Amino acid sequence: MPYRLLYLPPHMDTNMLELLISLAFGIFFWTFAEYATHHWVNHLGRGKNALSRSHLQHHRTSELVDTRLKYLSAAFLALFFGSLAVFLVGTGLGLAWTVGFVGGYLMYEITHERLHTHKPPHAYGALLRRHHFSHHFSSPKYNHGVTTRFWDWVFRTHAPLKKIRVPRRLAMQWLLDEEGSVLPQYAAHYEIR
Repeated sequence: MPYRLLYLPPHMDTNMLELLISLAFGIFFWTFAEYATHHWVNHLGRGKNALSRSHLQHHRTSELVDTRLKYLSAAFLALFFGSLAVFLVGTGLGLAWTVGFVGGYLMYEITHERLHTHKPPHAYGALLRRHHFSHHFSSPKYNHGVTTRFWDWVFRTHAPLKKIRVPRRLAMQWLLDEEGSVLPQYAAHYEIR
């Protein structure tokens, strides 16, 4: 029997590389589910479903709203697609895929909240903020990805990032100094209106 880094019961026996690949596919599939939900359910739903109404409220207030509904929807997706993955590829790989999918969802929730509440810690964080806030304040029909811009490129919903005009009442705290002006390090990409 080959050496295993992870013990799995015999009915779950598979090798570590297959598990990691399955986990990565789960994360990758989450990024598609994130885009699909944001674009097709939330925006094209035009307020006709609960997720869309909650999302449109988020656009009006920039507050993170009704997370219970999002958690419930994500749990349903994870259960549905996770069960399908277990059925298609077996217990071990299906569970690894599901862990990747759920992990991708949790990273989305953390990322989305931090985009609104924390200053960018690095260049990619700054780019994601510009992408997201361009969607919020400049072009809501575009730039739907939150954790990745990949699907916006695939589905041609990517808009070039221009200077973002943020309404004063919706301005993120990390963006402003004590007087309410845009901090110098963000002034090339943001302005207050």
